[in-house]
Formats: sequence, structure tokens, C-alpha cells
Amino acid sequence: MWRIVGVFLSMLAVCSALQCWTCDNAKSDEDCMENGELQLCQENEHACHTEIRRGGWGSYPLITKRCKQGLACRNNQVQNDRNAWQPTQCNAKIPSSVCRCCCNDEDGCNKYTDEKCGEKVIVDPCQPNPCGEAGICTKLDEESYKCECPPVGFVLEDGICKELQCPLLGDVHYGDKRCDGFEGGQGTDCEFRCVKDDYELYPHENQVLNCNNGSWDKVKPCCARPCPDFAVMDLVVVMDSSSSVEAHNWEQMKAFVRSLLGGFTVAPDLAFLSVVRYNAQVDAATQILLNDFPYGREALLKKFDQIPYNGSGTKTGQAIDYVTDVLLKEGNRRSVQDIVLIITDGASQDDVKEPSRRLRETGAEVLVLPIKSSGKLDMEQINQMAGHKDANIFLDALVGGFQALDLNFASKVAAGVCKDPCRHVVDEQEIQSLISLFKDRLSGGGSGEIPL
Repeated sequence: MWRIVGVFLSMLAVCSALQCWTCDNAKSDEDCMENGELQLCQENEHACHTEIRRGGWGSYPLITKRCKQGLACRNNQVQNDRNAWQPTQCNAKIPSSVCRCCCNDEDGCNKYTDEKCGEKVIVDPCQPNPCGEAGICTKLDEESYKCECPPVGFVLEDGICKELQCPLLGDVHYGDKRCDGFEGGQGTDCEFRCVKDDYELYPHENQVLNCNNGSWDKVKPCCARPCPDFAVMDLVVVMDSSSSVEAHNWEQMKAFVRSLLGGFTVAPDLAFLSVVRYNAQVDAATQILLNDFPYGREALLKKFDQIPYNGSGTKTGQAIDYVTDVLLKEGNRRSVQDIVLIITDGASQDDVKEPSRRLRETGAEVLVLPIKSSGKLDMEQINQMAGHKDANIFLDALVGGFQALDLNFASKVAAGVCKDPCRHVVDEQEIQSLISLFKDRLSGGGSGEIPL
């Protein structure tokens, strides 16, 4: 209700704002009429003010007329009869006199000079209302008042009740927005829906947002394709193949990662996938780079199946540096989120804190999946790799070990990689740019087309 009242009062204020005659130090009414003009007053100016000064400069007065805040104007006017000089401050006699008059009964009510102010005296500090159209003015005495605002949707600012407005929501990619009133207005409801195939609203329960007391009651939703099916990201999976893993557990880990990778659609405008294993050394010979298989995952999974298990030692810090210096520079798309998933079952034999910091500084999000086994995990190192973000650590396998790496857990990790689907929304122009840039890269910058 207050929103409707506020809108009505705002419209009324625009229609009924006071206009006052304005001139500056005119020597006569004629001079003021000739060189002055009728001026629209500001929101907090509810009175027309006239000031007439006489002094030792001659027999003519200096006349100034303008808009003024109501209470300030009245406070000036009540000085007229006070004994600033003899007989009073406003005496209309040379050598000195200052007379100030206020009126607000009609537009241009101060057009003609009136040193006695006639009957146009503002005697009530709440008339006109100095609190703004929506404010409630209470007279305390002849010279003071207090302002109160409606309990919801308004704030007292600079002595005037102003309606609180919610920030504009803006457009939503692949969807539209319909509001039942002014978008930022108190009480307005805005409804979102998706208009393109395969796109859904996230979060689903945020279909309708309400503007309440200057803020929206829910987060603005987005239209996104389901993730992991349509994730837009560059994902690097780093697999620990140290001797503590053992061959049979390695096969369990590979089946888990294969299931995880198989959940993402691979395309130049969707997911790029990279895999590397490490122990005391990084196995560059069997690595899969981000742009090795840009048009589908079948060939990628076939190569993944051939990654062997051997070696000993656990230098996770070295492997993280390799991701930063090599894997994120081979086929990486700059406008796409980089995500690095590190799977390990033991404490690193080298420092992981500094390599992890370097990796995060590239903008990559680092996720860690620690596994309980015969190796000894160092949870401080796990936290250092994840940047001390609990949400970036998958703890299920700390209890269940390699046996916890099943299809259900793979789905959980995939959801953790996706997190907020709104992160994977890319507009049509950027999608086309990604595809074009990738084509140019493969063709060496030439004009040859590579079919998608």
C-alpha cells in the first residue's frame, strides 16, 4: 500500500511543485520583473522568499527573490520585528534595513515587493510540509518540528522522507523479466523466466523477487543450462599415482575419474578437459591437454584409459606448478573459468603452499579430493591447496578410502565442480567469440574453417 501511496504522492509532487519569482539584487520591482523569471522550486523548497535590503548605497533597495525551504524562510521572516537595530531590523528606513517575507499560497506569490509581508505569513513550521510529501510533520513549537516517515519503505534523508528503492536488476541472458510496477519501487514484484531451449532458471525458487524496504528478498536468478552436462569451463584433473596408491586402487581411481569426465559435454563453447598423473615426477608423456580433444569426449576417454600406473614419491607441489606453467597455457581459454581438481592419498614431499598460491593467482579455483589409504595425509597441506575453503574439499573418501570412489561420489564431485550453474552462463556473443578464437588458433590464424 505504501508503494502505491508513494508513487501517487511523487506524481502529485511533480504536478504541484511550487514556482517562485526569482531575481538577484534588483533595484526595483520593475528591474526584478524585467530581469527575473518564474522558477520551479526543488523538492524541499516549499516557500517563496523575498529579501529587501536598504543601506548607505543610495535610496534604492536591493531586492532578491527566490525559492526557499519553508522553515528556513519562516525563521528569516520572524527576525523582521526583532531589535537588531532601532526601531527594528525591518524598518524600511535608511541607513539600514533588512526585510524578509515568505509566502506559498500560489505560484509567483512573491512577484511584487511587500516589505510588510501583508498577510502572507507562515506561522506553522509544518506548513508547508518540510518533511516531504510522504513525511508526517509534527509541530513542537512556533519555530520547530519533527519529521516521521512511514514505517516501511521510506528513510529520512536531509530532513525529507524519501522512498527507498531497490537496485535495478538488469537483463537476464536467455530469459526475460516482467515487473508489476517500477522495477526499484517499494513492493514491486519482478518475475523471471527462461526463453531458450535447454536453459532452466537457477535457483528455481527465485522465480519471483519482491522489493522490500530497499532490497530484493532473493538473489537475482539466471537462465543456465544444466551442469555438468553443459558446463562452460576448463577442467584439469591431477591424479596422484605414488606407490602408496597401489595398482588395484589406481584402477578404482581411474574408474571414478572416467565417470566424472564422462559427465561433461566437450565442445569449443562448453568444457575442455585435461588430465595428468604424477608421483615424484609429472608424467608429461601420457598427459591430456585442454585442447587435445575439443570436439568430443570419446577419443579423450580412450586416451585416458591408456594412462598407466607406476612410480613412487609424492611431489604434489611440483605437479601444481606444472599445472600453472604448462597445462593452463596449452589450450586454455581466457574468458572461461579454470578449475583444478587434485586427487591425492598422501602427504606431499615438497611444499604445496606457494605453488597453490601461484595457481590461485591465475584465477583458477582449486578443489581437493583427499583419500585415506596406506599413505599419510597432511590435512594442513590439503587446506593450503584448497585455499582454506572447506567447500573446496571433498571429504567422503577420508573415511571410506578408495572404496568411496563410486558413481554416486562422482556425481557429487561433478556437482561440486559445477557449484552455482550461473557461473557457467556465457552470452551468445561470447560463445561465438570462443568458437572463432579456437578455430583461429587451430588454423594458425588463417581463414580456413574447421567444421564444428
